[in-house]
Amino acid sequence: MTPHEPQVPDPTLLDRTPSDTPTIASFGPPPTIATPGLQRAGLTPTQATPGAGAGPMPLTANRVTGPPPTGLAGYEVLDEIAHGGMGVVYRARQIGLDRVVALKVMIAGEHASPELLERFQREARAAAKLQHPNIVQIYDVGRDGSKHFFTMRHVDGPSLADRIKKKEVTPRRAVEIARKVALALDYAHSHGVIHRDVKPANILVDSQGEPHLADFGLAKDLSCEGVTVPGASLGTPNYAPPEQASGDTERVDARSDVYALGASLYEALTGRPPFAGDSIFAVLKDVLATDPVPPRKVNPKIQRDIETICLKAMEKSQERRYQTAKEMADDIGRYLEGEPILARPASWAERQWRRAMKNRGVVAPTAVAVLVVIGFGAWVGFDAWQTSRRVREEVATAATWERQADAAPSRDDRRALYTKARDLLVGAIRLDKGNGAANEALARVTGRLDAIAKEEEREQQAAQDKADSASSALAKSQLVSKAFARWARVSGALAQIEAIAYDDRLSEAEKASQSEAAWPPIERFLKETPEDSASRGAALALVGWAMRVRGDERGAVMKMREAAEADPDLPFGRLMEALDIFLQLVEIQPLPSMVIGPTGIEVGESRGVPENMDVAAKHLAKLFAEARAARVWGKEGAEDFAACMEGILAMQAGEWAKADECFTRALTAPDLAAFESGLLLGRSEVRYMAERLQESLDDLAALAKARPGWSTIPFREGQALYALALEGACKGEDPRARLQESIARFNESIALKDENLEAYANRSVAWQLLGEADLARGVDPLPSFRKALEDFEEVLARAPDHVNTYVNLGNVGILTGQVQASRGEDPLASFDRAIAAFDQALARRPDMAEIYNNRGNAICSRADWQGSHGGDPREGIRKAIRDYDEALRLRPRMASAFNNRGTAWNDLGQCEAARGVDPTTSYEKGIVDFGRASTIEPKYVEAWVNLGQTRANLGEWLLQTRKDPSGPLEKAIEDLGRAIALNPAFVGAYDTRGVAGRLLGHWEASQGKDPRATWDAAVQALDEATRRNAGFANAYNNRGLIWLSRAEWEAKAGIDPLPSLEKGIADNGRLLELNPSSLAALCNRGSCWARKAEAEKRLGKDPLPSIEKAMADYKKALSINPRVYQVYQCLGSVFELSGEDAKALESYQRAYAIVGDSCPEVKEAIDRLKAKKGPER
Repeated sequence: MTPHEPQVPDPTLLDRTPSDTPTIASFGPPPTIATPGLQRAGLTPTQATPGAGAGPMPLTANRVTGPPPTGLAGYEVLDEIAHGGMGVVYRARQIGLDRVVALKVMIAGEHASPELLERFQREARAAAKLQHPNIVQIYDVGRDGSKHFFTMRHVDGPSLADRIKKKEVTPRRAVEIARKVALALDYAHSHGVIHRDVKPANILVDSQGEPHLADFGLAKDLSCEGVTVPGASLGTPNYAPPEQASGDTERVDARSDVYALGASLYEALTGRPPFAGDSIFAVLKDVLATDPVPPRKVNPKIQRDIETICLKAMEKSQERRYQTAKEMADDIGRYLEGEPILARPASWAERQWRRAMKNRGVVAPTAVAVLVVIGFGAWVGFDAWQTSRRVREEVATAATWERQADAAPSRDDRRALYTKARDLLVGAIRLDKGNGAANEALARVTGRLDAIAKEEEREQQAAQDKADSASSALAKSQLVSKAFARWARVSGALAQIEAIAYDDRLSEAEKASQSEAAWPPIERFLKETPEDSASRGAALALVGWAMRVRGDERGAVMKMREAAEADPDLPFGRLMEALDIFLQLVEIQPLPSMVIGPTGIEVGESRGVPENMDVAAKHLAKLFAEARAARVWGKEGAEDFAACMEGILAMQAGEWAKADECFTRALTAPDLAAFESGLLLGRSEVRYMAERLQESLDDLAALAKARPGWSTIPFREGQALYALALEGACKGEDPRARLQESIARFNESIALKDENLEAYANRSVAWQLLGEADLARGVDPLPSFRKALEDFEEVLARAPDHVNTYVNLGNVGILTGQVQASRGEDPLASFDRAIAAFDQALARRPDMAEIYNNRGNAICSRADWQGSHGGDPREGIRKAIRDYDEALRLRPRMASAFNNRGTAWNDLGQCEAARGVDPTTSYEKGIVDFGRASTIEPKYVEAWVNLGQTRANLGEWLLQTRKDPSGPLEKAIEDLGRAIALNPAFVGAYDTRGVAGRLLGHWEASQGKDPRATWDAAVQALDEATRRNAGFANAYNNRGLIWLSRAEWEAKAGIDPLPSLEKGIADNGRLLELNPSSLAALCNRGSCWARKAEAEKRLGKDPLPSIEKAMADYKKALSINPRVYQVYQCLGSVFELSGEDAKALESYQRAYAIVGDSCPEVKEAIDRLKAKKGPER
């Protein structure tokens, strides 16, 4: 019988992600999702019929019949659309452009009177000048022989009149159409065109529900003198306003179209026109003397505001209507938006007055008939009343122009409208000198014209003042340029002073003495400066800067402020003070360290700006604002200094690319040569923050020439080199050379200035990463870790509250403990020191999620080691999970905490499986956490590897309990393939891919399938792991297990298993060289020896040497951890092989005491041996 293959978890941890520093870059808010607007459904398209369906009482003309025109150049007539008194409208195809158009041809042709021809051409001209989406567009005007024609857009849809007849227009749809037509009319009015025949039949509605105003045959073009055709201005009586119905053509204006639109709206709301008598005479009488029936009495469903808007547009008096079509459109818009409308119903008093006016006399029917016959001439009577009415109308018109002037964008437009209103009011006062409204309006308009005149006078004076100021500024600018040219001559002395001031090798007394010796050229520069305010202001500012470089901050600021007072027109005093503040921010504020995040290198959290620096930053912005307002900058100073200011402000805002561009431009400016060091320092910081690390190093190298003894330069070079090492490590490169360069720069900085605590802290982190890089390449990492610990202790001796150092001290403790565990040494002291360091950090910063995350790692590492050495790790693992829970409470989207908690659940599952407890729930919780980590960070390689590992562990448990593991194992292989695609250099991904393949092959073998192809793929993955890292212990363990499983399958298949067993023994031997106390290697090598003994026994060879080696490995494993049931199970199988059944039974019973019924094979072995022994006596 073949003993059960031991599946012993190796103590090496899954990849657990520590926070290398206490902070990890935060992530931005989730993107907002734009919500698309609803699309209004289109109406069913029907054939357009412009000009048709005018209502119950249209005026008609005798129709001239005849065939469609033929031979019309460039057009093919398709069919007739509509027929009117003046022309016929055809649907035609414009051949040249291959498009369908509406073609209107004049009926009379060569017999047309000049007046009729002028009217036809006026319609074309009026519409052609209008380009609006709700006005039918004119394409072409022409003549072919005697045929006069024009073409326009063909609207694919019926007229509003047709839709009203079919009862397709709801009240809301009616006002929506009216609003768009009102806007179209307002556009036409603004171009001097009045339609004069607005009605439902002339409003075409296309297939998308859009209205189009058509038929400008009666249009009045205010921009030119036109002929008057008798009766032509009447329009359609049902919709004509009183002034048009009475024949008073002089009074027809934009408000007349407003009335007609109101009448059209009335019909759309009620289904009938406002006035519908039995004859033209009756209709005209009602238009002139009768109020329409309120729409709500005809259709109670109409809302009151709609009725008010409709009746306001149809007021008899032009003054009481909306004064423009735009006003009507705006009021409709308010209704549609649910806002209060401006129009109000007529009051009771108004209605009574109107009734009284209507009953003053009755117009005889014969008189009205006469009016119709003579072209509906002026309404007769009441001369004095008409004069008064005319004055009121002119005052109202002037008021409209005044309102338009108030809203006009340009002064010329305002003046023209006010002048127009003034002239109209002067004429009104001639008619009625005592009219108070006219005189009041004239005074107001005249006052506004006077104000415009005074405004122009002020501007003329300001222009003169500006010219005088520009002349003065030019003279001062020339003086400033001379001052900067003289300043360039002292650049050598300034460079010497800078090198002395920034030399950390010198004492303060030495700096003072040497700077004083170099100062005379600066004094001479100031002494030789001319006494004019511009020269002196520029010189004082530059000397103030030299004092700042020298280190005399107080004197520098005083000198810069003296410069600002010397000539307020110059910006340099304020500008130098601002640059001084900027350099304080750049020189004093430490840069954040780079860290490795879930997806690669990231800028860690800034150490923060001291409160006084925050105040300084605000003062800097104020100084820049004052400097920008200055009038005099020098020849090219404005552009050069502007680049410098923009770069500083962009840097403060975190706009690194813009800041880099501005500093680069400033560094090329000759006027800014004195500030080159500060600009280089600023640009190097910007490039560091933008992760352009080599360019940052180049800037620091250039700065070192000016400040060779400044400890800040090698310190920042060390930071940049460390970041480059991290960047290389993320790409799979060996970072050790860069890390050694980084450590050398930190050494140099410390040598220049021993009190530089940040240099010690950063050097310790570099030592830590160097140790990790050594560990990954099979080199002893402990010397580097010890160096890191020395630096940590130095920092804490000087700054006991340095939280970052406690965190890094804990991280190194974890790594040291893991190395000790891998060598078979006791790591508990290292793990305990790590936990104590994290406790110290939490005592100072209990709100930092990263510290809980890292302490959880330390606790979990400690528990894992205890579990692999006979202890029960479960309580420790649960304690670690509580730390991860707290980290996630503080930072709910912390991907590394999800990853680490998932690892803890996996560890707990392995402990449960080793004790025969079903680990499925723990594994599934781990799978969920890894899924969350990879959702937050899709490129989080470790999370994908750990997800695959946990699924493989779940598959292993299913395999042990004789359930189908193929689902979790196949998903595991997918996860690991994704991890390898993200980072082909990640060794752990290949190793775990090998584990999943080994288990899947084992399942295939149990199902009678040939597993060799699956195992070959797994071995390839593990070969790649050992090729990339010869010291990667897990890969040897897992490859040894594959050879063991393969040998078992080969033995059953009649294939010699010895070659596979020899490979398994070699791999486990290599693992034991790396870790002599590896429980997994001892168990699995013992199993290889046991299988070899079986094969030797079958082949007639002596199996005893192999049996003895197997027993030796198993017994050593039990001395390390006596609580692993698989070891007892394997040892029992070896005793059976050697014929020692009693010892075999004892071993199986010990295994059963640990695992119980959860492993059927153990119970089967016990039953088999008891049956073999027979009943007890």
